Amino acid sequence: MKRSPSLFLLFCLLMPIVILTLSNAFVNIIFQLALPIKNPSLFGISSNNWNSLVTSTLAILIWLLINQLWLKIPVTWRPARTFRQLGYLLPILIVLIGDSTLGAHFNFTLAKILIAIGLGLTTGILEEYIFRGLLVTHLKTLKFSSLLVALLSGGAFALVHLINALNGNLLNTLAQVLAAFALGFFFAIVYLITGNLWLPILGHSIIDTFDQLAFSTLSNTSGTSIVTGLIYCVAFFAIGLIVWHKRLRNSHEKIFQRPVQQTKEASLMNRQPLTINKNKLIIAILIPLLELIIGGTVANLIPSMLGKILFTDLIFFIGFLVAILLYKDVLKRDWPRFKQHLWRNLLFAILGVVAAYLLLSVTRSGLKLFLSASLSSETLLSFAVSAPALGFLGSLTALMAPLSEEIIFRHALFYQWKNRGLTTWLMFILSSVLFGLIHWNNFNGDLLQMIPYMFVGAGFAVIYYKSQNIWQNITTHFFFDFIQVLAAGVMLIVSLLQ
Repeated sequence: MKRSPSLFLLFCLLMPIVILTLSNAFVNIIFQLALPIKNPSLFGISSNNWNSLVTSTLAILIWLLINQLWLKIPVTWRPARTFRQLGYLLPILIVLIGDSTLGAHFNFTLAKILIAIGLGLTTGILEEYIFRGLLVTHLKTLKFSSLLVALLSGGAFALVHLINALNGNLLNTLAQVLAAFALGFFFAIVYLITGNLWLPILGHSIIDTFDQLAFSTLSNTSGTSIVTGLIYCVAFFAIGLIVWHKRLRNSHEKIFQRPVQQTKEASLMNRQPLTINKNKLIIAILIPLLELIIGGTVANLIPSMLGKILFTDLIFFIGFLVAILLYKDVLKRDWPRFKQHLWRNLLFAILGVVAAYLLLSVTRSGLKLFLSASLSSETLLSFAVSAPALGFLGSLTALMAPLSEEIIFRHALFYQWKNRGLTTWLMFILSSVLFGLIHWNNFNGDLLQMIPYMFVGAGFAVIYYKSQNIWQNITTHFFFDFIQVLAAGVMLIVSLLQ
């Protein structure tokens, strides 16, 4: 069987179900003998949760024995040598954010937290040991390509979830299968790169612990939707492909190659203050200022809404062109370096967007909690619902904003002031505050609504400071704004089809 890939795949599909069924039957018998009371609660934890925890633990021990005594597949467990490996788990934030929108009701009692961690960890160890540790390791020894191994791992992981259709909810099962395929594919890539099974286990366990806390169950009856299933499928399959392309496509590539150290001269040059062109700086500051004034006064004199939107788009387009002309040298200088590692930088941009939306959400929640403020998102999407065509035209400014705003607020008002001591920190704060205030017209002058965008501006400044590449910021900002444009476009298409 070990020499036949198809038989081993079938073994990995059927044996988990058999072992879990037998383990559950055995645990039920023990519980009935030891705890004859119906649905007892021990330490505030229900018998169903105790049953699941003990069943998973028993199944883990059985699989460890099967591999030790029969399969003898050399699963690698070595811990991460550097924190950089933990960066591979950042994409799971997509799942945490997505699942939190599905009616989550958190219960943070000590008993609930402990059982959530226990169920999350045992489920993560069991499933990752089978579908990444055993399956991936064995298929790799059979000289399968890394991409095919990851696809087979994700496919097997998805197929085993089809058994959840017995619960009767076919749509939720389909959503779970889609998500399981992409997550299994992604976790297989991570394991192939690092040789560290604890990384997929940790990622898997965090997701399951979060869902147990949010929905009090790991079944697909709660915390599952076809929309999030599709999003997870596309996102993690794409991220997995990008990481595979950069790290595993060429087997001779050294995965964790240390970056070449800068020469002493280059290091000293990097620490020198940049030359600031005062004329360019003044013009850069005037661009958003004039956009605010003209957009808030002159545009209001135009009687028709269509005229106002087209006029505003025109003003933003002029500012967009002027910003490019002012700092075209910066754009030309940074583009070759950004293009050289395009896929990696696009992945970092996606992760930056997730972090930005998380920061936006946390800041709004904090303001609501401490200031009892009533905060809402920008009015663009709500306007697009009532007037889809006008909403889509209005959203076009969001396609120009990433380039012009990053040039102005991140380069002109922050990055070119680096290596100037206290002045650098002052410009960091000033550029972030001004970035929030530039949304004045979006929120009709409500300062509290602008504060979250000041924090997002600070996050974008950190990205530029660390990456030292304006295109990393432009791409991240573009993806951040494109979600609104995409939503407005979908609403327009739906309105045209109705």
